[in-house]
Amino acid sequence: MLAKIKTLLSKIHGVALFVCGLSIAIMVVYGFLDVSARNILNQPLYGAYEISEILLVVVVFLSLAACETEGRHMRVDFVFAYISQSLRRVIDIAAYLCGIVVCGLMIFYSARTALNSWRIDEHSEGIIAFPIYPSKIVIVIGLILLAIELLVGLIDALMKFKANQECPRDTGPDISHASDQI
Repeated sequence: MLAKIKTLLSKIHGVALFVCGLSIAIMVVYGFLDVSARNILNQPLYGAYEISEILLVVVVFLSLAACETEGRHMRVDFVFAYISQSLRRVIDIAAYLCGIVVCGLMIFYSARTALNSWRIDEHSEGIIAFPIYPSKIVIVIGLILLAIELLVGLIDALMKFKANQECPRDTGPDISHASDQI
């Protein structure tokens, strides 16, 4: 069952990362065109700042869950080299629980803000008024995906803890032979 959920999440993360890549490509092309038009024609493209601002939110928040799946969020790995495997598992479980609680609070408050932004039809100020609420909705979607990924990681860590197996992710470099390299 957990394997099917991970497969489904992997597909969702693939779509999210595709949208992130597309957003980066749009920012790069539009930024290039804006700079070129400004320097060559002395006429900037309107909305370049607003488009980049909105698409940057898409890139950051839709990539969070995929980053968690790959275990690429920051950790203090050098500490893990000096503690036992069972303590590592307990720390992983505690970290997942804290992450879920914090992510849940962020979802709650972000959803309230997104709904209010949608309700008042919030737009950016500028020559072109871009709607802001879609990017706020993307924040909520990204956080929900992250919370689901953290929940799956917690379940996986609990199953590994119960089965007394290895940790689900690499916990850092093996520095037990570091003195041999000095």
